Amino acid sequence: MSDDASQQTSLDEIVGEYNRETEDEAVDAGKLQEIDESPVEGWELCRLGEIFSLEYGENLTEDARDGGQYPVYGSNGLVGSHSEAYVDCPGIIVGRKGSIGEAEFSEGPFHPIDTTYYISEYETDENLRFVHYLLENIQLSRLNAASAIPGLNRNDAYSLKGLLPPLQEQRKIASVIYNVDKAIQKTEEIIQQTERLHTGLRRELVIAGIDHTEFQEMRVGPFTLEIPASWDIVSIDEACKNLDRDRIPVKQAKREEMQGDIPYYGASGIIDYVDDYLFDDDLILLAEDGENLLSRNLPISFKISGKAWVNNHAHVLKPREGFDIDYLVEYFERLNYEPFVTGSAQPKLTQTNMDMLSVPKPPEEEQTEISSKLTSVSDHKNRSEQYKQQLQRLKKGLMQDLLSGKVRTHSKDIEVLPEVEKHD
Repeated sequence: MSDDASQQTSLDEIVGEYNRETEDEAVDAGKLQEIDESPVEGWELCRLGEIFSLEYGENLTEDARDGGQYPVYGSNGLVGSHSEAYVDCPGIIVGRKGSIGEAEFSEGPFHPIDTTYYISEYETDENLRFVHYLLENIQLSRLNAASAIPGLNRNDAYSLKGLLPPLQEQRKIASVIYNVDKAIQKTEEIIQQTERLHTGLRRELVIAGIDHTEFQEMRVGPFTLEIPASWDIVSIDEACKNLDRDRIPVKQAKREEMQGDIPYYGASGIIDYVDDYLFDDDLILLAEDGENLLSRNLPISFKISGKAWVNNHAHVLKPREGFDIDYLVEYFERLNYEPFVTGSAQPKLTQTNMDMLSVPKPPEEEQTEISSKLTSVSDHKNRSEQYKQQLQRLKKGLMQDLLSGKVRTHSKDIEVLPEVEKHD
């Protein structure tokens, strides 16, 4: 493009400009349904049924999936792989049952199962990545059909309106948003790598310590752990003072009357904020019941500091003298609680079973060193998670403004990415 056409515009410049270019309110996807003419010069106001068609996915049971090279998608995203693709090109997968209206993008051939719709290059004449972002922004989930089995009716989806720019502007819009998507994906990979590193270090350090050569056996229920021979072994009561008797649950109705800025904790973390507190100290919360104990998708233990209210779904522990609180949190996260948990419908770590836990006691200096190494890794993960949240907010804002025409790309020399252009 010639120099006098426009200036080369980077992603950062677009991001900055979309925040300051105009104070006019964007026409969001909801307001768009109420108008009959396009508010953007050169853009068409279309029904979604004029832009694409939604095709039904094909049933492929979990047992039938053979782990081949092609991804298999359900309403919740990727659910497996198979040696044969139902769709022989890239496409968009839209949740039809379950996660209604959620849109995923497949970079190559794929198999959408029968809880989904799909859109490929055969179902639209527009840029496929642009259509994907258009669907994300419109949020088809609000069309969830009211029935015993919730679902997305494609005729309802077809009736919604969307703004359709010319193809070249579609490419530019999709390129800007896709750049942010790539940054989100890269950040997610860093978070996963850091989580694996932290888990590996925890398994090694809280049990084996730092630079030890002689070890002893420590029994924790049915498990035998090898810990340094120089460490002591104590009961959980010798390691922590139990403050469970001071826990008081508050019913939701009462909590609403107590709204404030003091965190109200349950087994998985903060669940509300209230105007009063039970504790004002550095303490450990250890899950008493809930899926945390067996699934490991949520923390088993975590540290709280300052004023807090705690319900009766988490044990409240105060480290005794000679114990580093961060070391204890990492040790409690390291343990396998399955033999100590009772109940299948509602898994529970009772007070009696918790008292059976043994705790290693390294020298305080070594505890501090161990927790410091682990904290540095978890801090890196936390920073990456915060950055990911910033990128997600950025993407949402960009989609709202670029897809509404509030910020135009037609006069800017934006590089159209190959990952976008190939999907025309």
